[in-house]
Amino acid sequence: MTLSSLLGVALSAVPGLGYVQVTDWYEHASNPAHFQPLQLVDGNLRTAWCSSSGDAQADALGFGVAAMVVVDEVRIGTGNQADTAAFHASARPRKFVLRTEGRASTFSVADTEGLQTVKLDAPLEGSVFTLEVLDVEPAEDPAAPACLSEVQLVSHGKPVPNPKKSLLRWSPDRARLLGTWYSGDEGNPDQSLSFFLDGTWQHRTVVYDQPTRPKTVNGTWGLDRKGLWMKAPGSGKGRVTPELETKADARGKGRTSLTLKGGVPAALRVPFRDRR
Repeated sequence: MTLSSLLGVALSAVPGLGYVQVTDWYEHASNPAHFQPLQLVDGNLRTAWCSSSGDAQADALGFGVAAMVVVDEVRIGTGNQADTAAFHASARPRKFVLRTEGRASTFSVADTEGLQTVKLDAPLEGSVFTLEVLDVEPAEDPAAPACLSEVQLVSHGKPVPNPKKSLLRWSPDRARLLGTWYSGDEGNPDQSLSFFLDGTWQHRTVVYDQPTRPKTVNGTWGLDRKGLWMKAPGSGKGRVTPELETKADARGKGRTSLTLKGGVPAALRVPFRDRR
């Protein structure tokens, strides 16, 4: 195989999106399915995620994939594009920062309906990306939430594939687990545990003297009438009890911890948290 064909294979093998997570959103308590974050990746501009309040900077969005990917473009549908009236009734994010692995790229979009493609000033390589809103085009009501209709990460001209639509239905039990959890020193964790929409989980452990080559273990998980089950390589399904606890940090922002009990490998029985 030639170098050019090898490069073609590498560029075509873009891993699929594993999850979208955010701590809060508009009508979360009363009607959580209405503006849930998975609507950002359903391919439908008429559905939207909206921030929990008029403070668009309070709710950062997290996007995770199971393998490292280079993101050099982002496709954004700003505002609630259910119809033109809804578009103007909500605040429309116009400036963003995308972060991963200690790097960041800032970009802006126009205050227009439709899907816009933005080339990043520098490619970002990672497996967990955070999208933050820096500025909005305000609605007439200053308390109106800021909304986004669609977000898609793009690698070398190829969109990171979105999850199957059958996986995007609202599930409160699943939403509590989806995302990446961290263990170890704050700001410098040595372990992470990710739950993905496709029913797989991934545990990464930093190897001494090889921080860029973590040890990775992959398994499967699911929820049924009896609750959560997890399956590790070489073992059967184990019944697992997830214990989650949310407490306010020094800034008053909620932080959630996760402890798994039951049929899980010993390496997964350490306390995890929802932020690095």
